[in-house]
Amino acid sequence: MEWSERMNEAINYIEAHIEEKINHLAVAEIACCSLSRFQRMFYFVTDVTLAEYVRCRRMSLAANDLLNSDIKIIELAQKYNYESPEAFTRAFQTFHGVPPTITRKLGIYTDYPRISFQIKINGGNFNLNMKSLVHIEEHSNDRVVSFFVNCKAPESAAGDLLRDWAINNLSDYTARRCIE
Repeated sequence: MEWSERMNEAINYIEAHIEEKINHLAVAEIACCSLSRFQRMFYFVTDVTLAEYVRCRRMSLAANDLLNSDIKIIELAQKYNYESPEAFTRAFQTFHGVPPTITRKLGIYTDYPRISFQIKINGGNFNLNMKSLVHIEEHSNDRVVSFFVNCKAPESAAGDLLRDWAINNLSDYTARRCIE
C-alpha cells in the first residue's frame, strides 16, 4: 500500500470516530508507523498537529450540526467530547469568531474541510540541463544562495553569477575582491 493510501486510511479512521475520543495510537498503526513518527509526518505535510486537525474538524462539523438541526449546545458539547457547554462555547467562539447562537441565527462559521492526501508529479524535465554549481550559505542571516546555470557553459556562467552576487551583497571589499 502506498504512503498516501495509508495516510488517507488514517484520516478515514479519524473521520469515522470524530465524535469519540480519538485513539492516536490506532491512527498511527493504520498509517504503519509509530505515533511520534506519524505525528511528525502529519504536521510536516499538513502544517497542523493531529490534535489541532481533530479539533478543527469537530468545530466545523458542530457548526454544520447547528445550521442543519435543532440540537442544543449542551448536546453538541457532549457529542464532541467537551467537558461542559461553556468549554464548548469558548472553543467554538475561538475557532469560528462568533458564539454558537450567532452561527445558528446568521449562518456565520468557518469551514474546515476534511484532509486528503495525494501525490501528483507532472512532467519529467524539472531543471533539465540545469546544475547547481554554486551554493553559498550565510550563517548570520540563515540565507542560502544557489545558482542554477545552463550546463553548456556552467563554469563561466556560475562565475559571472557569483561575481554579480558578491558585488551586490558583500560589504567586505576584501571578500569581494577575492571573488572578482
